Amino acid sequence: GEDYIKEYMLKDLNSKIEKNQSYSLRYNLVLDYNIIRGLNLRVSGAIDYNQQNQNNFEPSTLDKDFHRSTSKGTITKNISILNENLLTYDFKIKQDHHFNILLGLSFQKDQSYSNQGKAIGGPNDYVHYASGIWGGTNGVNNINSNKDEAPQYKSAFEYNSSLQEERMNSYFGRLRYDYKEKYMFEATIRRDGSSVFGEDVRWATFPSVAAGWAFSDESFMKPLYWLSFGKLRGSWGTSGQKFSQPYLAQGLFSAYAYTFLGQYGMTANKKGGLINRKLSWESTDQYNLGLDLDLMDYRFKMVLDYYYRYTKDQLNQVDLPGDTYLFDMQWQNVLETSNEGIELELQANILRETAVKWRMKLTASRNWSRFEKSYTGMDYKEQVIGKPLYQMRAYKTDGFYNTMDEVPYIYLASGVKQPLYDMGINEGIFYPGTRRILDLNGDGQITEDDQYFASSPLPQMHGGIFCDLRWKDFDLSMAFNYSLGRHILRVYDDYSLQPWETPENSIRVDLRKVHAWENKNTKNPKYPRLQSYKNNGDQFVGLYDSDIENIHLLRLKQLTLGYNLNENVSKKFGLSSARIYVTAENLFLLSNYSGLDPEIVSIFDGIDALGSYPLPRKFTIGLSVNF
Repeated sequence: GEDYIKEYMLKDLNSKIEKNQSYSLRYNLVLDYNIIRGLNLRVSGAIDYNQQNQNNFEPSTLDKDFHRSTSKGTITKNISILNENLLTYDFKIKQDHHFNILLGLSFQKDQSYSNQGKAIGGPNDYVHYASGIWGGTNGVNNINSNKDEAPQYKSAFEYNSSLQEERMNSYFGRLRYDYKEKYMFEATIRRDGSSVFGEDVRWATFPSVAAGWAFSDESFMKPLYWLSFGKLRGSWGTSGQKFSQPYLAQGLFSAYAYTFLGQYGMTANKKGGLINRKLSWESTDQYNLGLDLDLMDYRFKMVLDYYYRYTKDQLNQVDLPGDTYLFDMQWQNVLETSNEGIELELQANILRETAVKWRMKLTASRNWSRFEKSYTGMDYKEQVIGKPLYQMRAYKTDGFYNTMDEVPYIYLASGVKQPLYDMGINEGIFYPGTRRILDLNGDGQITEDDQYFASSPLPQMHGGIFCDLRWKDFDLSMAFNYSLGRHILRVYDDYSLQPWETPENSIRVDLRKVHAWENKNTKNPKYPRLQSYKNNGDQFVGLYDSDIENIHLLRLKQLTLGYNLNENVSKKFGLSSARIYVTAENLFLLSNYSGLDPEIVSIFDGIDALGSYPLPRKFTIGLSVNF
């Protein structure tokens, strides 16, 4: 209850001490040199450095077994160095033909460093950082909590460090042409090389082309006085994606758990699989079509885009035959997927000549994804060729069993009548009060093989609504986000109602509203009979298609009210400008969802296990001053 939370839980949380320090440094140096008219050389260098220092301390009162304090320190550093060299030639022929030629080189180096230490058994709870002797005079702790047994000693100190580095070099060129800014063409080619790939396959070439037509400048469009600007766009191009593990193509090693002559060695990391020096770029072909419209003297604007992306050579684990060797899999570039979608943006300057200025914007997006190919040419795990990438697997249900006559059965080879059972356990039969889970493959038992792809967790449409109001020195902005037609499967209520001999899960539902099956006369029950199901564990697993909800939501994501100090007043105080503002986030949510917050549910699986807290309301007061 509330007293327990205040006395124990909050006391424990408040006794933990965490200190964080973050440092960031960004430095840019640019050299521009105009060689001749229209020919320009630009050389730039950038350094981005970030460091975070963290210390966590837990007092001895939180260690119920040994009453030892714990100090943990972490230092992480990230540095990125980028050099770009651009040679640009811009010129016109007869004033109507405009050319722009770009040649470039870029070099990038990224480095991540981590150093971590931990010490247990400090001299007292006032010493929060580990130095000197911890864990006694010998720097060790007894980790055997049974005082009647011989002590087992372990060092009071633990250390861990890591260093990752990767580099990428790029060469690229671009030709841009337009005729009277009415007909536009652009061609680009780039060649990228990354250190994360195998030595012989580090380089790849990525071309692209684009064309545009400003049809509003054509003479036959002049009668359409309401059309301020109109443009058609189209493009095709390829791009590359590198994987995040910088040493996967070179082979991964880890510390060996055993010693030889007192020394720890190294062993191959099974997660890295059998080394594959042919690992290379994931490549994506993308097609785009777009339409831009400005209407009524640019008061209204519309941007419509359609895209199609086909990605091949995606990284995936490939099973290896046999079980004699250390590795049973290898990473290869084998999967293929596709994505297509439509994006719409509408803008309106509703009031622009009045004292009150009012602008609005609406965005809407719809995406379709498909699994196209696997390394076997067949379905891969939960992915079905030709079907969406993200799907919700669930059991098909049809209410509850009221009598044993309703339970299906099969005849065994011995002629014995076997009722439908669960999880491969013959004793876990279905009976009155249990869920009517359908045996889709007809093998007489309920297993994960009876789950089917019930729905897609992706929304039918999603986007945002933005509103901006200005009056004199005041401004008010609102940002809404919405989602229509996404599917969510709430499972945390079933999890928490699962009866156990010992408490396993916290109660996350209002027990007064739980409507469970009691007898055959129970009307529209939502849960099976509340009892232990030792051999029929699928009764409270939560993955039932009848519980999938079709969800819509609208949330006021951010509301900001600001006041800009008058320019004359600012100058009196030696300021160029000053602004005070109040911002509120997540003020309200409108949704038909029966759970707590649909936005915290992953759009990739749609499962709501209440793994995180609902989005909190947040209020901020700020002052911005420029000198």
